[in-house]
Amino acid sequence: MAGLALLGVMFLDWYEAGDAGASAWEAFSVIDVLLVIAALMAIATAVMAAAHNTPAVSLALASLLLLVGSIAAIAVAVRLLSTPDVAGADSDVAAGGWLGLLATLLVTGGALASMRDERFPRGARVEVPVETLPPPEGGKA
Repeated sequence: MAGLALLGVMFLDWYEAGDAGASAWEAFSVIDVLLVIAALMAIATAVMAAAHNTPAVSLALASLLLLVGSIAAIAVAVRLLSTPDVAGADSDVAAGGWLGLLATLLVTGGALASMRDERFPRGARVEVPVETLPPPEGGKA
């Protein structure tokens, strides 16, 4: 869910100066690509965890997402502290910027929580019926 939220928040205004505003797509040059990669990795982690019977694929993806998400969260926090010029004027951080930072932190926290989850998926557990057999007749057991 945090990956979808991050993708949606990127279309909101992150910075505003008077009547002008700038979304993440307009204000960032490389960070927006990093945010899209983090959001898609978060979505892929959830899909892989639901689709596969083994936690290996989603665990590997979550560990990579933790790295990418941490870098993205630091980059967003730095960019929110140093605001760009929007329409030739000093800008302020809009609500979309704070929501973007929150969504990035949720993506990173979700990756960490996914890595710490040690439960085995229910679909991977196989119930094997065990039948106790009597000892063979006339022989040793």
